[in-house]
Amino acid sequence: MEARPFIPQRGTLISGRSDKVPKKTAVKKTTLGADLVEGMKLVLAHQRGKIELEQVWPKPVDVKAIRRRVKMSQAEFSRA
Repeated sequence: MEARPFIPQRGTLISGRSDKVPKKTAVKKTTLGADLVEGMKLVLAHQRGKIELEQVWPKPVDVKAIRRRVKMSQAEFSRA
């Protein structure tokens, strides 16, 4: 007779810790799909010349001020 490997059942203790698998939480519904469709409709309307989209530019980041605040040299900051 061939020896089978030990496979613990759910809830058994292995070396002092519980092997229970947490229950799945309720799936949070997102609007990602709807947001993507809406965005692509805007892009298509813009390409067809029906609407003008607003350009949004990020605010500049003062890296030197951040480095001073965390007290790091340029070399240290680049490695972090």
